Amino acid sequence: MHTLPSLSPTDTALFAQTFDSNAAVNGAAVIGSIPGWTATSSNNTFLLTDTTNNFSGLSACMYEDATGVIAYTDTLFLPVIDFGTYINYTRIRFDYEMQADSGAAPFLEILTKDAAASNWVSEQTFNELGVFSTTTVDLSNPSSDYYIAIVMGMPDDADSPRKYVGIDNISVRGDEFSGPYCYDCDYLYLRDGIPMQVTAPLDSQTISIAGSYQVIVTNSDNCPDTSAALVYQDVSVSTSISQSTQKICGPGSSVVMSVDDCVDCDFQWYFGTTPLSNTDTSAYAATGFGSGGRYFVDVVKGGCVVSDTVDIVEVDSVLEVAIDFDVVVSSSPTICNGSDVLLYDICDICIIGGQYQYQWFLNGDTIVGASFESYQVDSAGQYQVAVVDTNNCPATSNTILVTEFAEPAGFALDFTPLGSAIPLTYGLLDLDSFLLPNILDTISSGTYSSLTAGGAISGSMLDVATAGPGQHFITFSYVDDNCEFSTTALIEVLTG
Repeated sequence: MHTLPSLSPTDTALFAQTFDSNAAVNGAAVIGSIPGWTATSSNNTFLLTDTTNNFSGLSACMYEDATGVIAYTDTLFLPVIDFGTYINYTRIRFDYEMQADSGAAPFLEILTKDAAASNWVSEQTFNELGVFSTTTVDLSNPSSDYYIAIVMGMPDDADSPRKYVGIDNISVRGDEFSGPYCYDCDYLYLRDGIPMQVTAPLDSQTISIAGSYQVIVTNSDNCPDTSAALVYQDVSVSTSISQSTQKICGPGSSVVMSVDDCVDCDFQWYFGTTPLSNTDTSAYAATGFGSGGRYFVDVVKGGCVVSDTVDIVEVDSVLEVAIDFDVVVSSSPTICNGSDVLLYDICDICIIGGQYQYQWFLNGDTIVGASFESYQVDSAGQYQVAVVDTNNCPATSNTILVTEFAEPAGFALDFTPLGSAIPLTYGLLDLDSFLLPNILDTISSGTYSSLTAGGAISGSMLDVATAGPGQHFITFSYVDDNCEFSTTALIEVLTG
């Protein structure tokens, strides 16, 4: 706020000589004049008008002097305004122009002071350059006797040798009002051609029903003017952001945010307060580290805007998970004749924490009920596990291929062609001749064994005499892809 001189006309060099600071507006004439201007007071309005419309009179062209820059400030004091009963609201309206050769702009400042107050109060300052602007300043609850000052000034600025400020029209209005107002006018609002019930203030109305609206304004000379019809429609737009997850869990992870799509809707997404380009769509994906933060979306339809917000959090650590087979249960990830294969998560942190969520998959399909850190495999296929940690961050393990082998159909030793027994003098017996199916006799890894006739077996040949009389259990075993298969049959050797 700028320090002002006391309210004395002789204290202001540019304007005070044209106004009487002790004159009241209501019923009192304004003393002094400015060429090309008119000053009027009527009811609760004080009006200064530039009839030539060229900013004559109320203007200041400010320069720096030869020794340096001087802040040049002039003040326009309006007369003491007695609003009487009109003290609920006051509006100051003026047209102005500001220009500067360079550097900082000049300024216009509105200051007020109640008659009983000792200090001036800065209401608003304008310092935007413009060829022509119109502005209003609203003051709440002024006293009956009210001082208003308009300060024109030039800031200390060595880069700006010249600045210009001009005011064209000034009006001060004391009343209860909002928006542009036609004083002493009658207002008739219509919806679909039917008069509406209106409420104060009359210069504006709030509507909540669709329809075609018009207003007819009649001035004090009984001259009416009808506005163009404005058609308002009921527009139903709702929005709520849903997201795939609320956290960025790694440099390559994404959070997909989306709202319900709607016909004739426009979308604008924001990261913080920054609009995101190319986001006129109902979904947006935040990807990678650095994309965490607050996101907004505006959904626009028929001039109606609804918004929603969501916070996306970044997680510093990246969850890694891997699986392997338990070598205590099986030597390889192979199911042999229905044997067990146990897969488990080797992430010790995940297991010890006990708060991680697991889901096992077979060939990409969810295994119902498989939601622990290990899984007992019962069929061949591609296995992997998905884990969700306490940050709600997911991770997927490596894939393990589990194979399955079974003995060939009809696998057996069949000595029935020899009859119920063979004589001790049989000689050498080729065991491969009794192995089914016949293809197995070519397996190099196959071996024969016997607890009672083991010393009589060499390769696939059984020396019957060496085996001796009695019943002998002969076993054939072989290994195929880490799976061991065997079959046993009984052969009896006669005595003598």
